[in-house]
Amino acid sequence: MLYLVYTVGGFAALSWMNAVACVAVVAVSVGRPRFLTCALAILAVPSIAFRTAPRAELFTTFFFAVYLALLWKHRREGQAPLWLLPPIMLAWVNAHSGFSAGIALLGFYAAQELLELCFASRRLEAARRLQSAAPWIVLSVLATAINPWGFGVYRALLAHNKLAEFRALWSASGRRCASRPPPSRARSNFAIRTAVTGGCWPLRVLQW
Repeated sequence: MLYLVYTVGGFAALSWMNAVACVAVVAVSVGRPRFLTCALAILAVPSIAFRTAPRAELFTTFFFAVYLALLWKHRREGQAPLWLLPPIMLAWVNAHSGFSAGIALLGFYAAQELLELCFASRRLEAARRLQSAAPWIVLSVLATAINPWGFGVYRALLAHNKLAEFRALWSASGRRCASRPPPSRARSNFAIRTAVTGGCWPLRVLQW
């Protein structure tokens, strides 16, 4: 999708897409305009804009905001278009690995409603909300299997997290190597890592 937008309008089109995504996240998060929520949204714009850069993460930022808004509306009012959750998850799981945040959010919501069942004064409303939300929660979880890897996407997610840990250790080892003269073998490894990292700088400039 990002490539198609770039093909149509170049970097200008990507910039407009990011701006629209940022505005959409703020609008969904604010909901009904109130002075305090609008003020907080203004303060949050720089962070949201950073997360809606031209990369797949912008989909996670937007979809998470929509999931949170729908579940929050359902909890407060008991009425929300929860049927949107499964199709959003279907798009989410095929766009970015951050779909796991949506699954965690669904689990947190269900756990919160189950805790409400412990209080007699809240039990009836909590049971009603949970009963109406349960089918859409289950369908959202099942929707994560509709991707080229099926439920194997969770194995890929774990591998991605391990790769992120490896990158962190790799970066830390590079800083340690830079702090003192490395041995001959370590020096060659450090030189290769530095050359590869330096080769990525043009991509960072283009992204900026």
